[in-house]
Amino acid sequence: MKQSGTAAVGLDLGVDDPVAIRIISQNDLREAFASGVEDFKKHFFITVPLSAFLVAVGLYMCHATLMMGHLQLVIPLMTGFALIAPALAIVLYELSRRSEPAAGIPCRMASSTVIWRIAALSAMLLSIFMLWLLVANTVYYWAVDGQVALTSGALLTQLSDLETLAKLLLVGCSVGFLFAVLVFCITVVSFQMVLEHDVTAPVALGLSFKAATHNPRVMAYWAAFIALTLAVASLPLLLGLVFAFPILGHSSWHLYRRVIATP
Repeated sequence: MKQSGTAAVGLDLGVDDPVAIRIISQNDLREAFASGVEDFKKHFFITVPLSAFLVAVGLYMCHATLMMGHLQLVIPLMTGFALIAPALAIVLYELSRRSEPAAGIPCRMASSTVIWRIAALSAMLLSIFMLWLLVANTVYYWAVDGQVALTSGALLTQLSDLETLAKLLLVGCSVGFLFAVLVFCITVVSFQMVLEHDVTAPVALGLSFKAATHNPRVMAYWAAFIALTLAVASLPLLLGLVFAFPILGHSSWHLYRRVIATP
């Protein structure tokens, strides 16, 4: 695997092993994605049923939201999937880790310490997700002057007003972008670090943020690719996520391998 360069940043974070952040290139993204596709093929009969179950849960949540009359939350609910995806992908990370050419790799997810740290990171993402729904709902209330749509016809009527639509798109998308950037920066390698190294959740979050900021352009490309892929895969009733989610999850593990250097 070609390395473009390194920048040691792990010593001041309390990582158990010497850790450095590589300066990666777009070629690393292509190689990580190719490796992710190979892992997807290898674990097809595990990852596809898992992803299908997650999609079914997502569709049920959207249906329940509609039935409760919160039509304005369906789109934020669907787009918010990306905010909790890193936590849902933990099984994919473990599958990719155990597929690597190293004999006798123990299952790290069997460790109670690792489980608690993963749970802490997951709880953080769930809190961010709930905050996103709250903010999105507040933006909607502001854009429609508190006139909540109780039917799909009423919601479409509201969206047909250009001023209301402009408010929702400009403010909603801007706020959503900030949420997405934050979550991407703190999770691009944090779950993988907790899974493989004896590090606390705050240390993993800090290292993930530094990994993102040390490779701003390449990480921006990767984030945009993830966002576009998830958006396209979500169009046919989320069904495309059955395949897109595991491929991106496996690819994220291999990108972590290229970003984080250990002896």
